[in-house]
Amino acid sequence: MGDRRWKPSRFARGCWCAVILAASLALAQTPEEVHKGVMDAAAKYRAGNLAEAVRDLEQLRERAPDNTDVQAWLGFLYLRSDRPKDAVPLLERAHKARPSDLEVANNLGAAYAGVGDLDAAERTYAQVVAAKPSLFDPWYNLGNIRLKKRNAKGAVEAFLKAASLKRDDPYVHNNLGVAYEALGDNVKSAQSFVRAANLAPNNPVFLKNAGLSLIRAQQLVQAVAFLDRAVRLEPQNDDLRVALADVYTRLNRRKEALGIYESLTERLAGRPTFWFNLGVLRSQNNDQEGAIAAYTRALELAPNDLDALNNLGLLRYRRGEFEEAKVVFQKLVGLNPASVQAKLNLAATCLKLGDRASAVAQWRDVLRVSPTNWMVRLNLANALWQDGDAEAAKAQYDRVLQDNPRSVEALNGVGLYHLRRSQLDAAEQRFRAALAVNPSFSPAAVNLSIVLERKNRKSEAIKVLEDALRRNPRDSEVQKNLKRLKESG
Repeated sequence: MGDRRWKPSRFARGCWCAVILAASLALAQTPEEVHKGVMDAAAKYRAGNLAEAVRDLEQLRERAPDNTDVQAWLGFLYLRSDRPKDAVPLLERAHKARPSDLEVANNLGAAYAGVGDLDAAERTYAQVVAAKPSLFDPWYNLGNIRLKKRNAKGAVEAFLKAASLKRDDPYVHNNLGVAYEALGDNVKSAQSFVRAANLAPNNPVFLKNAGLSLIRAQQLVQAVAFLDRAVRLEPQNDDLRVALADVYTRLNRRKEALGIYESLTERLAGRPTFWFNLGVLRSQNNDQEGAIAAYTRALELAPNDLDALNNLGLLRYRRGEFEEAKVVFQKLVGLNPASVQAKLNLAATCLKLGDRASAVAQWRDVLRVSPTNWMVRLNLANALWQDGDAEAAKAQYDRVLQDNPRSVEALNGVGLYHLRRSQLDAAEQRFRAALAVNPSFSPAAVNLSIVLERKNRKSEAIKVLEDALRRNPRDSEVQKNLKRLKESG
């Protein structure tokens, strides 16, 4: 938003001079002549002839250099001509001559602000409002100066006073919103911006500020209304359209968000973030091919974008494109070796490709920095078991049980270790312990039935499987073992 949130400092429409001088510019001598010259120049200014008015007053000043009215008016017109540096000395002299002239003081404050002397500007405006608190312009200008000086609390005070004097000025409410935003008060900031936008419904800046502030205040539905109006007024404002699309996304209006993004593909083709967000939207709208294309384009523009790599890898994985996913996750791990999730994704992909050794290597890396990640340790234990390294697998299961004695997976794993060695009592104890924690854990039920069968307790084994089938009626392993026991005679 930047400077576009600001309304330029308000200048006086003319001096409060008790008299405004005159005279033929060529022969100005008397106060009456100077008075007439000033009057003529003022008339030209009010008629829209600013340059002529400045020229006439400059000539008049040569003949009446100490005349306060000439100084005040020429200083004011220099301000209107964007010449604050020239205005400052003239207005300083006029202010010194007439310290009670608040119009001159207000213009001097504006001149100080124009040359970047914010401290002097603030002092001058403060003097004006102290002398006459009912003046709107100096309160408004004082608020702007305090904003520039990052005194948000002081700015709020000044703008609130200005708003009390002129309630229907949208610029006051807009800048009050800026001040509240600087204080971190999103609710009051949004209220102020909305007020400004409602007072000036065709101002796209105010509408945009209202919409964005409502987003910060978590009032998304209301934000849409203002952003949509702003987009209608500025259809070529791509950033504004993207902001609207982002709100649609957060409201789960994904088709509308996607429609906006798709319409911007040519104009925003050089932005990697745009392509990333387009990939997210296409994926959410079940366009996987389009999402892959978008993420790929994002990575062409920003090859090391970790989020784009992650999303592309996950999308490839979910589509069963494991070789492609592995390449992506390998790059991601290389770029971000501290990422546990990247290593876990790579490990899962390697498992799908039958490369347990690579998966084990990734899990070991994770456990070196996160030894209490029990899920990873269980995955490692299961892989070691499948590779036939029963002792290493048991060591991992035991490590889990040290800190998490109710882990059904670890209890089942240790039970399998004992079962393999025909240590049936120890195996039975572990499988029953697992089922005590989670009666629906079917693997432990199947393994316990095998132990009971080997111990010639077939009826108990059948009962264990029947209980398991009631809890998991579609479990094919339970069904198969129960059928085998019942048919074995």
